[in-house]
Amino acid sequence: MAVRPDLGRVHAAALRPLWLATYAQAAILAVVAIGGVEFVGVAGAALFAGGPALLQLVFATLGRAPQRCRVCMVLATSASGFLALSTVGGLLGLEHLDGPAGDGLAFQLVCFALAALHLGVARPCWSRANAAADAARASIALFDEL
Repeated sequence: MAVRPDLGRVHAAALRPLWLATYAQAAILAVVAIGGVEFVGVAGAALFAGGPALLQLVFATLGRAPQRCRVCMVLATSASGFLALSTVGGLLGLEHLDGPAGDGLAFQLVCFALAALHLGVARPCWSRANAAADAARASIALFDEL
């Protein structure tokens, strides 16, 4: 006997790699935030990476439930996008890496690389999630006709 698909579980299964990458990004950003104060010498550097780290940890933890996974991964992907946008300015100052602001630029580039990596994982996961959801909706429509 066929089982009616659960849309929340379909999304959660397709987004599992993104969910795991969100936990990983949160952990690495936390380490970068802790080391950022020593590396850059500015206390605000901890907030620059620590804020997104805390957000990603909250989104990943709340996203454990299949019914909330999709919404939480949308928020996690958005947070990575905002982190990437806020640090893209570091790419404009690559010629100053050897100067006095070099440590701050390197710190921004590390944050940018982490955000870009997370977004790189997110792209195929969202494609799979949308395709799987479309197939599940088609199956649900068949179940509803019967």
